[in-house]
Amino acid sequence: MLTEQFLTSTRSSSAKNTTLQAAKDIGIHVYEIQPYISLKNSFKKSSTDPQCLVASSTHVYAAQTDKAVVHVYSREQGKQETIVPFPERIHSLTFAGDVGGTGVLVLGTEGGRIILWEVCTGRQVSTHRSHLQSVITVKADSISGYLLSGSLDSTIHVWSLPALLSFVGEADSDPSAPHTRPLRVLNAHRGAITAIELAHGVGPTNFAVSASRDNTCIVWDYHTGEALRTFLLPSSPLSLAIDPCDRAFYAGFEDGSVQIIEFYNSHHLASHPTIHQLHDSSLQAVPVQPASSTRWQPPDPEVGAVLALTTNYEGTFLYSGHSGGALSAWDLATRKFSREIVNLSVPLTNVLALPPTGFATQSSSPPLLTAHTVIKPRYDSSFASTGATTSSSTSPSGIVPASYALTAHFTAPLPTPPSEFELALTHPSFPPFLLAQSLAEISAPPAPVSSAASDAEPAAAADKSLLTSENAALKSTQKEMLQKMTEMRTEIDLWKKADRERRRREKTKRKGKGKAVVQQQETYSGYDGRGGCSSSEGVSDVNEESSEEESLIDDDVDDDDDDDDDESDEAGNMILST
Repeated sequence: MLTEQFLTSTRSSSAKNTTLQAAKDIGIHVYEIQPYISLKNSFKKSSTDPQCLVASSTHVYAAQTDKAVVHVYSREQGKQETIVPFPERIHSLTFAGDVGGTGVLVLGTEGGRIILWEVCTGRQVSTHRSHLQSVITVKADSISGYLLSGSLDSTIHVWSLPALLSFVGEADSDPSAPHTRPLRVLNAHRGAITAIELAHGVGPTNFAVSASRDNTCIVWDYHTGEALRTFLLPSSPLSLAIDPCDRAFYAGFEDGSVQIIEFYNSHHLASHPTIHQLHDSSLQAVPVQPASSTRWQPPDPEVGAVLALTTNYEGTFLYSGHSGGALSAWDLATRKFSREIVNLSVPLTNVLALPPTGFATQSSSPPLLTAHTVIKPRYDSSFASTGATTSSSTSPSGIVPASYALTAHFTAPLPTPPSEFELALTHPSFPPFLLAQSLAEISAPPAPVSSAASDAEPAAAADKSLLTSENAALKSTQKEMLQKMTEMRTEIDLWKKADRERRRREKTKRKGKGKAVVQQQETYSGYDGRGGCSSSEGVSDVNEESSEEESLIDDDVDDDDDDDDDESDEAGNMILST
């Protein structure tokens, strides 16, 4: 289910007869707008001015009114984590590089300085006093690495975040050092800066909108410092919000009204369909005054000044925080006031839209790093004298100090890069490293042949020829031995065959002799030597003796055959082994 939440903060009222005693104690509220309106959480003991509340994915930071401290609240634990003191009062906050809460908190001070606090290392870096008055608003473009600061002195400074956070020259206290100076100064306004908002684009085409007490709003190309468009408003805008699709921006005024200023004109689109209106040079020098119909009035004139503005994720509703304590909703489709969500009876100074959750295609895996706790900044006493504060001002320029350490939690095992074999195996064609290696081998000149290698070639050829001849001799010898073994096997088979024939003849001959003896005994079995017949017992004995003799002869012949076969096999095997 899609869930959308807003973060609001209040400023404690100076009146002694405040009706809501709880409002004095609770200063930050978390409201759920989608799917239904409800109070989800609250943080106590906070009082903030406009532009002094910012939230990361793990923490909420609130600069306290008329104090040089920042309250840090843990969104995971739902309570205050720590109080961080600073050398000056803080008038504006923003967060840069939010990856699991590991980023940089940027603070605009009362003295015109910019302080950068790395919340996971404790390193604190500060610029010199670049603005003449308080820094009332700061905005960071983490993708492009730009930081914009607006001051009551009517100027806007564009900084390079990598240059401010670099260790190169951080110990140098010279205000003219390149890394301590802004990249450019935007000074087209003639009054105090009240608000700055960055568009949602990425890259060199992104822009910023600034509001000033001179009743103007200017659209800037902060990459080049060029003013793209100037809008003349009926009164001084106090707060700004840009449409999620960068089609228009909204300005809040002191009387509680809201005005929409559209970037695109239908007539211009019809006449110049290929030219972006913000980058049309013919329109940049001409100020534009929006029609009075684009200004929406609240139903109650006592609602108070619009101190904060933000839109929902879909860009269908605009939410405003008023000095009277009301959180109001404006319907952007009908372009009129929709309803009052809540009234806290104390000035509602900040309204922040948190990233929505619950998308069907949203990744459930957390970021690789997350910051469960913050590391308090280490203040350098040289801040007051030199105007520059760092966590390691005694370190040589450009060298990361040994005490510099990142404190964060890994939410998953570190990814290991695939090996070259895995890349070659899974790549749809050929991986770049394999193509580069192949091209290098093709384009490389042939290796020169050394003298030692040329002298060794004849010896290698002679050895090769010798080995070839020896191999041929061994093959011929092997062939002759196989031929002789075949001939011997044939002779053995013939010898075995002749021997079997001889044994069969002897066996047949022995059997013939035994039959003749039996016949002779039968012829003379009727006579006993005296002319009379012998008894039947004598004949049967003779027959039994003759049959036993015949069986013995057969057994002897079979045993002789087996013995002769075994002897002939052993003789053949001995010959073959020899």
